[in-house]
Amino acid sequence: MATIRQKSLAKKLSEALGKSGKVKQKTLTKILEEAGYSKQTARTQQKKTIEQKGTQEALKEVGIDKGRLSKKFNVLLDAKKIQYCDIHVTNENGELKVNKSNDFIEVEDYNIQLQAAKFLAPMVGFDNAIDAEEINRQRQRLVIELPDGTRINA
Repeated sequence: MATIRQKSLAKKLSEALGKSGKVKQKTLTKILEEAGYSKQTARTQQKKTIEQKGTQEALKEVGIDKGRLSKKFNVLLDAKKIQYCDIHVTNENGELKVNKSNDFIEVEDYNIQLQAAKFLAPMVGFDNAIDAEEINRQRQRLVIELPDGTRINA
């Protein structure tokens, strides 16, 4: 049987996920504190608290189970967005020019991915492991080179 605090946590988590399924700007620590857990528990016992039988029962009551969360977080961790891009082409003089073609491409949505990762990390034991600087260092600029030597930067 879920305690009042566990039910409150389930409700707050459900609100944080929102109807759209997007993770709102709120940390799991903050959600735990709002649900009535101590600051110490909220910072150090997140995974244990989420995994408790009562918490799992309360989460199911508000429509959140591991399968649903897993699917939603997989979608969010792989989030994409459509972005305008300029295609750079070499003209007959060998100069690189922007071809105004109004092209759009699908690219990684790092902001959504980072937000989802920060929210999910404490639940799986990676507390404070997600560092925006590290993710930015690992980001690569997409450059496509066509067979004729034309380079497309995205």
